[in-house]
Amino acid sequence: HYRNDIGRLSKIQKSFDVLTVHEQKLLESYIEKSKNHIGIGIMLSLYAGLRIGEVCGLKWEDVDLSAKTIHIHRTVCRLNVNDSEKNKPKTMLMLGDAKTLSSDRIIPIPEKLIPIFLQLRTNYTEFVISGKTYPYMDPRTIQYAFKKCLIDCGVRTINYHTLRHTFATRCIESGMDIKSLSEILGHASVNITLNTYVHSSMDHKRKQIDEMIAYCGQ
Repeated sequence: HYRNDIGRLSKIQKSFDVLTVHEQKLLESYIEKSKNHIGIGIMLSLYAGLRIGEVCGLKWEDVDLSAKTIHIHRTVCRLNVNDSEKNKPKTMLMLGDAKTLSSDRIIPIPEKLIPIFLQLRTNYTEFVISGKTYPYMDPRTIQYAFKKCLIDCGVRTINYHTLRHTFATRCIESGMDIKSLSEILGHASVNITLNTYVHSSMDHKRKQIDEMIAYCGQ
């Protein structure tokens, strides 16, 4: 029995970290005040669940402000390549299509992001967040900027992908159905959304239990 229990435990996935509601408000408030152009990328991950590569690959032609939608169908990533001259591996930045059919998707733009898009569009470039060496932003540049944002606004150090985890968790906590969330995140199945990204907070669990007790007339 002991060995079987160990086997079961090994299959349990580690829960991902998410921002608290307070931390989320601190980060959002800092971005709105700083008006950093990378801030729109952070907000897109926090309030629309975009991956960092999808943020970097977003072009203005993908953004329909009249319909309030975004077409996600390309991503920026780093590929390992061999440096024949120095005979050692290196990486190269690449812009490519979405990894899977489910990753190619159209999602709604949160209403609170519309003013930010309108402000950015006045300084038009091909990509929503343009880079220096490339026409698009390097994901590592956004990661560095994100770490600085966390320090400046007093939020603990977290991985950039935590923004996507936080988005999914907040959606579930606020009552969004799993099917809609799965499509917004670009998952191939609802099970991926449930097993990988959705983590109820202790406050949410407590609220659910309190509602159950109230329903029982206690």
